[in-house]
Amino acid sequence: METTIEKPAPEEDARAQPRRRALLGATIVYGPDMLTVECKIRDWSDNGVRVQLPTMVLLPERFWIIEHRIAFAHEAKLIWRQGNLVGLELLARRGLDPATDRNLKFLRRLWMEKLPRAAGESAD
Repeated sequence: METTIEKPAPEEDARAQPRRRALLGATIVYGPDMLTVECKIRDWSDNGVRVQLPTMVLLPERFWIIEHRIAFAHEAKLIWRQGNLVGLELLARRGLDPATDRNLKFLRRLWMEKLPRAAGESAD
């Protein structure tokens, strides 16, 4: 079941970790059918990311996000949403090289498909 959390972005920056500006290609993967949404990571900290979605996409509370330049998938939790921007808490980090779990193998395949495009992307 998909849920939408319409919480506004926090007014003040209450992060324990400093955030870094970024412009990184990523893929959100969710649901039993492993649906995908291409997105851009705009800010990154050790505990979370601010992501720009291409459109208003309904997301479940928990899902995976794969940053295209590295062989890792993060389990993520939707914390806030403001239009097509979402704030995610990064929960668990899973290596995709080598992947043994069925879901991680699928995430690795998605990552491998995005790898050639990611080589041309750079952080702001």
